[in-house]
Amino acid sequence: MDSLLAYKNALPDIDLFCPTFQQDPYSLYARLREEQPVYWSEQIQAWIVTRHEDVLAALHDQRISANRIVPRMQQLSPALRKRFQPLENILSMWPLMLERPTHTRLRALINKAMTPTIVKSFLPAIQRQVDVLLDAAFDHAGVDAITELARPFPLNVVCEIIGAPHAGRDLLKQCAVDIVNFFGCPPHLYVERADAAMRSVITTMEFLRETVRQRRRAPENDLITALIEAQERNAVMSEDEVLATCLMMVFAGFETTTNLIGNGLLLLLQYPEEQQKLRENPLLMRSAISEMLRFESPVQRLSRMAIEDFKFKEANIRRGDLIFLMVASANRDERVFGAADRFDIARDTKGHLAFGHSIHLCPGNTLAQLEAKVFFTELIRRAPRIHLNTDMPEWQINLSVRSLEQLPISFS
Repeated sequence: MDSLLAYKNALPDIDLFCPTFQQDPYSLYARLREEQPVYWSEQIQAWIVTRHEDVLAALHDQRISANRIVPRMQQLSPALRKRFQPLENILSMWPLMLERPTHTRLRALINKAMTPTIVKSFLPAIQRQVDVLLDAAFDHAGVDAITELARPFPLNVVCEIIGAPHAGRDLLKQCAVDIVNFFGCPPHLYVERADAAMRSVITTMEFLRETVRQRRRAPENDLITALIEAQERNAVMSEDEVLATCLMMVFAGFETTTNLIGNGLLLLLQYPEEQQKLRENPLLMRSAISEMLRFESPVQRLSRMAIEDFKFKEANIRRGDLIFLMVASANRDERVFGAADRFDIARDTKGHLAFGHSIHLCPGNTLAQLEAKVFFTELIRRAPRIHLNTDMPEWQINLSVRSLEQLPISFS
């Protein structure tokens, strides 16, 4: 491949979808950071960047675009790319995929709807959701914390913020799952997962379109109404932009927070001394959540695309190449975080990249951390003892996210 001219991998091709890697990706990340920090994977036809300084540099590099749907689609045949054009068109409208000035315009609207003051106003809704879910969980001897707590909690919150009808929440959840399964799947599943994602996206867009019509007739205090008003001021170009932005917020607000809560709970159970430290000093909650984000980053990678030929470290990158910035590896880089493979809720996590950086910092990061704070505060207050009922937690096979399949727990 042209991208490999004058550059040869020092390491053999690595299977990024084998169970061993999915169970513990960090050993491989450490090896890549030391031996080949910019690595070409034949398996996924993409560059893998693993060092913190390199990930940070790439996030600010003008030669690298946030649009990661185009290079993914370019890996398909012309016929298949035409078939999945509707999916490409919709996802390409997400602010997370855009560059200035379009990104600036849409991101400004989201920022106005998600200021710290506004996010704090969601606190009663967040507390209500936590209370309902924990009440139900404590009625049973044991629960799966993923399906009964970590998934429904952020989904219900973000749907309330957006203004999505309750009847459509299962549809929105499935859409978010189908999209993340497409982004993080191995190449041999691209077509199957793209089919599922496209069906979900189109169905969900049409469902939300009816909600937009209702809000035009009767505005409410939600994100859909705010985006409609922005459209009427010509700050948003089309109704599809409104719908795509809402879809992105569901995706980001559901998946990231689900994984933060699931991964964070697992860490507290695997490191009882840290859990006890948090019980004895609740003021550590904020740093504990930051350490959860650093240590088991909910999003493992940020996908990017080269928009011109250039040399990055020793790698000759070509225009159109897909580049995976492995934030999970950057967050375990010993050059930045001392004893990086130790979970320590009192450590200084400044510089972690779990939510991205700069203009592409996740717009829901403040909300996600508030949700996690309320959830873990209430869980620890109510449950003197929490038991992990498995010796081997099962992780999803997905390169994009760090996500548990199940997390069986019980209380005493």
